[in-house]
Amino acid sequence: MPTFSLTDESLDQYHGDKSCIKSSMVRCFRRSPLLYHDTYIAGTVEQPQSDALTLGTLWHTVRELGWQGFLEAVTTLGPEHLTPSGAVSTKKETRAFLATCAEEGRVVVSTDQLKTLQAMEERFWKNVRANAIEKGVERRETSVRWECQRTGLILAVRPDALSGTDIVDYKTTSDQNPRLTFARSVEKYGYDIADAMYSDGCWAAGLGTSAMTFVVTSTVAPFETVVCRLSDSYRARAASEYRMLLDDLATRLKDDDWMPNGYGETVTIEERR
Repeated sequence: MPTFSLTDESLDQYHGDKSCIKSSMVRCFRRSPLLYHDTYIAGTVEQPQSDALTLGTLWHTVRELGWQGFLEAVTTLGPEHLTPSGAVSTKKETRAFLATCAEEGRVVVSTDQLKTLQAMEERFWKNVRANAIEKGVERRETSVRWECQRTGLILAVRPDALSGTDIVDYKTTSDQNPRLTFARSVEKYGYDIADAMYSDGCWAAGLGTSAMTFVVTSTVAPFETVVCRLSDSYRARAASEYRMLLDDLATRLKDDDWMPNGYGETVTIEERR
């Protein structure tokens, strides 16, 4: 299968393509082959949803449309569609309202979400490096598919943006100072593997060989933005692990064997020092 990129593919089309292995799938496989099987093959594990994920999705929409374009696409939920605690109501009228908005391509937000996004936007542009990256964006939401030459797996990534030599990945966090805490998020969510896979895909598509640049914006006051990259040594280790993960995944897909290595053995726990 030849490498190709699609610039006019919707996000729903990208996520709806079940023929490709995506970054989130490789990172899930890293956590547990059995979790990968139950989530993406058996379909017995649903993808988590939360207010934080919703806000992160809205932030990506802000970056894609720009603040003015976002405001033009926004419909704010009135109090009649909210519960006393501020959650979206499940009553019939609200469901019908949301369905109409979806059909019209409207972005639905609460008043509190809109205030938070505005504060994030203002502090985002105060970051000189983030400002320069944003002004240099040449492509947004470009889907890339390619064939792994070693395993034959069809892989896919969708960079949030490409700016000069930067493969841009917008992230949100509920930490007040992401400069001090984002390293933990990299480890927890496997962003090092995402870096390796996105770099691989962009190289295969001739879109550049640069590292992933994480533009991280806090969703809580003081709404700081920080721009991060992984060190060369970190990236080299992640790239090696990424290749091993693909090899292991290809073998398990062929053999239909999803039990974790060492499953059933007694685990020895060492004293923490």
